[in-house]
Amino acid sequence: MPMINSISRRRLPRRLVQLFLGLALYGVSIAALVLADLGLMPWDVLHQGLARLVDLSLGTVIIVVGVIVLLAWIPLRERPGVGTVANVVVVGLVADAVLAAVDPPSSLPVRLALAAGGILLNAVATAAYVGVRLGAGPRDGLMTGLVRRTGREVVSRPMAGTTPRRDDPHADDDAVAALIDSNKDDREHRLVVDAVLSALAPSVSSIEVGDPVAERFTSVTHLTTTIIGALHAQSSANAWELAQALHPTPAVGGSPRDAALATIARLESFSRGNYGGPVGWVDANGDGEFAVALRCAEIDGVRARLLAGAGIVDGSDPDLEWAETQAKLEPMLRCLVRP
Repeated sequence: MPMINSISRRRLPRRLVQLFLGLALYGVSIAALVLADLGLMPWDVLHQGLARLVDLSLGTVIIVVGVIVLLAWIPLRERPGVGTVANVVVVGLVADAVLAAVDPPSSLPVRLALAAGGILLNAVATAAYVGVRLGAGPRDGLMTGLVRRTGREVVSRPMAGTTPRRDDPHADDDAVAALIDSNKDDREHRLVVDAVLSALAPSVSSIEVGDPVAERFTSVTHLTTTIIGALHAQSSANAWELAQALHPTPAVGGSPRDAALATIARLESFSRGNYGGPVGWVDANGDGEFAVALRCAEIDGVRARLLAGAGIVDGSDPDLEWAETQAKLEPMLRCLVRP
């Protein structure tokens, strides 16, 4: 059933107002971070780089990339909603309008305030437009999905098996082909898929598993499988409970889970701290969506602590695994370290 049909007509006007207000504020938050010139959100690093490369406005690039990413939903069987289409257009238009009307500040305190305000506003805006459940933004549909529950449908998109991106397109295509053909990466990916299936099994009456596909991100390419299940009639598991059942997957904590976590605690000479965990939302009906927060940073004043890992299985090459961790850290390092 389309998302719009599940919303009562009485509440739809208020939700539409909240949707467009949230999207407008999201555009303002992007503009604030651009004006602060102290770092951007990962997607906006891409948007800004493309804007400079092709000599288009930032908002235009946001819209074009949104359309392209939306097309990538087709093989993933994601269903766009009113909010998805509005996101593609509104965010870019508002960002351009604010950037045209406001001059970049030169004062560092003002820039710091703009950056802090932009980050806070981004969080508020995201909660506003996602909370109306009229469709996620196009980029949100490509998140590293841990689990999403909508009504009786459960969707998980485990990712494991990785290769760094290459600058040369032909070399990148060759690396992706090698990833798809790799027995080692197939074993690593299957461990995660099997763990997700086992965790979901008590709650679902049927489950469908897609074929692994290579999904390209800014710095790495992951093997990804889409899993779709239907909650059985007796299951009352909400999205948060399903996320708890899945986390940590073997991609985060190893397999078998308890033995792997005990081994990590025994062998590693440091604490991983807040290494990875589910981030998302759940509503009063139990619907919601959680993604895996990985390769983030713990920031304390002017110091930042980043961690990235790799799945070690039979056939792993130490040098290649080390290169993989470096590629995984690259997006956060680009945000934190200015040349």
